[in-house]
Amino acid sequence: MKKTAELTRLLDYMEENIDLDHVREIEQLHYDAINYRPIERLPLTICTEPEGFGAIPKEETYDSPEKMLHNEILTSSIHSPYNSVRIQDDSPLMIRADFGKGIIASMFGCKPFIDPGKNQKVLPIAWEDIKRSLVKGVPDVKNALGKKVIETYQYYHERLKAYPKCYDAIRMAQPDMPSPFDILRSIVGRDIVSLLTDDPEAAADMIGMIMRAYVQFRKEIDPLLTDRFHNAMFAKGFCCGGKVLLEANIVPENLSNDLYRRYVVEPDVLILNVFKNQGGGSLHVCGEPKPWQNVLIDEGNLRCIYIENPEKNALEAHYAALKRKGIAIVGWGLGFDYETVQETISAADENRPISTGLTLMCRAENWKQGIEIMEKHKKKSEISR
Repeated sequence: MKKTAELTRLLDYMEENIDLDHVREIEQLHYDAINYRPIERLPLTICTEPEGFGAIPKEETYDSPEKMLHNEILTSSIHSPYNSVRIQDDSPLMIRADFGKGIIASMFGCKPFIDPGKNQKVLPIAWEDIKRSLVKGVPDVKNALGKKVIETYQYYHERLKAYPKCYDAIRMAQPDMPSPFDILRSIVGRDIVSLLTDDPEAAADMIGMIMRAYVQFRKEIDPLLTDRFHNAMFAKGFCCGGKVLLEANIVPENLSNDLYRRYVVEPDVLILNVFKNQGGGSLHVCGEPKPWQNVLIDEGNLRCIYIENPEKNALEAHYAALKRKGIAIVGWGLGFDYETVQETISAADENRPISTGLTLMCRAENWKQGIEIMEKHKKKSEISR
C-alpha cells in the first residue's frame, strides 16, 4: 500500500515526542485508579481538536488502512493520541480499526453504507434473510467487515514497526463492539420489538448466534491487539477492567421487563461470563440510568462502566453503588469543562472528594489550554494530598 507523506510526518512527530516513561506511568495510574488503589491524582484526559495536522475525509478511510491510521492517531474514538503526546495529559495512547458499530451485523449479511455524517453503518436485512441466517448458523467472522478489521490491524503492525516508540507506546485496542442486543437491532432495524414479541423463538436463536459470533470474533482478533494490561484492557481512550468493552446503547423504551431480561441483560451477562477468567469486562452506556444495568452490576464479572452522558447522571449515586462492588467509573466528564468536572467530584464520596475508582475527561479550547489544565490538575491534587 502506498505510504502518504502526511502520515509519515505525523509518525515522525510522534516518534520524536513520545515519552515512554510517561506512557508507562499513566497506564499504571489508570490501572491503579480502576482498582481503587491509592493514587497521586485521578487520571485526566484532555479533549480538544488536534491542530497542526488535517484529518482525512472519513469516507476515504474505509478502504485505506494508511488513511485510517492517520485519522486514528489524530482522533481515536473520543481521545487523541497526538494531542495526548503534545499536552502530556493522563490519556493512554491507543488506536482501533474504525468501521463503526456494524462489524458483526455485516457478517450476517447487512450491507455497509456511508451515512450523511460520513460514518459507516449497515442496512437492516429482511426477515426472510434473517431466517436463512438461522439455517446457516454462525457466520464466518473473517468475512464482510470482519475481514477489513483484520487487514487493518495487520497493516497497523506493519506500518508502526518502523517507529519503535510508536509501536511500543500506542496500544491497538478493540474496534467498536456493541452488545448482542444492539447488534440484533442493527440487523433487524425498527422492527425489533415486533420480532421479539411475535417470534420470540427466532429472536432467541438469533441472539444466541450473535453471541457466538461476538465471542469468536473477539478471539479471532485478539492476537492482533496490544490492549492488555494485567487483567485489564485499553479501549475508547480508557483503561477498562476485563477483556471486553460492551457498548450497550440502543434499547427501545417500550420493552417489557421480561424482554429486557431475556434479550438485553442475559446476553450481556453471558458475554461477561465467557471472559471471566480474563477479568470479565466493562460496559459503555448512554443516556440516563437504566434498571437492567443493576443486574450486570450484581452479576460479578463487571469491572468498569463508562457513562457517556454525565449531564444525565448523578455521579454521587453511581459512585456509592459501584464502589461497594469494586466497579470503577471511567471517562467521567465527557463534554464538561475542567471546573464542572471538579465540581461534580468535590463531594461525591460521602461528602468528600473522590480520590480513586474514577478516571476523568474534560474539554479544552485548544492544546495550550490543555497544558494549563493539566498543570492546574496536578497542583490541585498535590494540595489535596
